Amino acid sequence: MHENPLLPNAKLKELYALMQRARSLSKAPASAPRFEAILCATLMHIEPGDFVSPPPNAPVATLLATERTKAPRTKPEPAQTLPANQRLATASGIAQGLKHATPGRFAVIYTDAGRPESGWQEALTYAAAARLPLILVVASAETARAANSKSLTWPSLSKLAKKLRLPVLTVDGADAVAVYRVMQESAHRARLGDGVAVIWCALPAKTSVATDPLRTMKAYLEARNLLPASKKNRR
Repeated sequence: MHENPLLPNAKLKELYALMQRARSLSKAPASAPRFEAILCATLMHIEPGDFVSPPPNAPVATLLATERTKAPRTKPEPAQTLPANQRLATASGIAQGLKHATPGRFAVIYTDAGRPESGWQEALTYAAAARLPLILVVASAETARAANSKSLTWPSLSKLAKKLRLPVLTVDGADAVAVYRVMQESAHRARLGDGVAVIWCALPAKTSVATDPLRTMKAYLEARNLLPASKKNRR
């Protein structure tokens, strides 16, 4: 099977290893952790000097983000915790600083659909107008409900995105390879100065073995002969 230049075999194996590490650190049960594929597939495109705001109350995400953003041979600085309910506005300010001080770097912020987020529409409007290097990654479960009228929801985001002509890329949040490709495109655009983007990651309401992102990723690699096939898959 020919190697896809946009999905090098070495990167696919690295992504799988990162997902394995995230699973071991979280000590999660066999059912799929909600954010695992999203987190690992997006962090694969993070480089030292980028800014990452992990999901709130997510120690594994904070640890992995800290490791990806640290400069070589330096002590890692803990990933920053942004003010509650104003995370996107703060991240936009950080992205503005990166644009002027360190071109080629970008800021990425993770959140959940329905989470209270004061001023998110104003922050995205400003980021779009200023062409800031900012990527917003939203995890959306089927059961997500808006906490209040200011919450970030799909209808409100879609309406704003249409008005601003803001790129919103939708993807299966349990499919690490799909998230990897969407983030690859968004990160490339951000580094070139093409401005803000939103990645909307749809997640199943309930996790199961069938939707386990680590299991799915393993099967993907086995099908491409990048991992030894499991015994049950051998004939």
